Amino acid sequence: LNTPLEHYNYMELCFADKLATGRFSMGSGVPLGKPVDVEGKGKPIVVEGQGTSGEEFVNGPVGSDFVFVGASETNDPSPSTTKKRKRTFVMTEEDSIQVNNMSDAVREIASATNNTCHTETHPELYKALMDLVEYDLAERLAVLDYLTEHKGKGLNFVKMDEEVRKASFKRILEKNPDLV
Repeated sequence: LNTPLEHYNYMELCFADKLATGRFSMGSGVPLGKPVDVEGKGKPIVVEGQGTSGEEFVNGPVGSDFVFVGASETNDPSPSTTKKRKRTFVMTEEDSIQVNNMSDAVREIASATNNTCHTETHPELYKALMDLVEYDLAERLAVLDYLTEHKGKGLNFVKMDEEVRKASFKRILEKNPDLV
């Protein structure tokens, strides 16, 4: 801790305009507006240039006699490693709002992606289907409804040769027996 930060100027350029929010604003687990107090029993820490120069941050040696105030307020002499604690996931109200907003944004993107399909049928689709006179009119109208709902397949149907179109017509009827 008694050495200057490496690449401080670069980090300052990257993060100077960013603001930490929520529980990350002052430090891990410390509420906003209550910075961690550091008391030194020996020589105090002197910060040159208020931490903006990136040069020597500490005057003099820093020993192990510096204590975080309020860091360990338990009177239990036993080591804390013997205590078993379960980690609990706590989501703040701000975090839950952000998650909900992201979920809404993902849903909007998904619906926009789904709506990029063709919106109009090919103008020649009706004529291409009605020219297949060897099939019953009810079958042709059922396939017309199917291809109108599935516009991409309808576009491909119009582009097919006559023989392939007949085979595709049969295939649509076979794969969808509920059409007729």
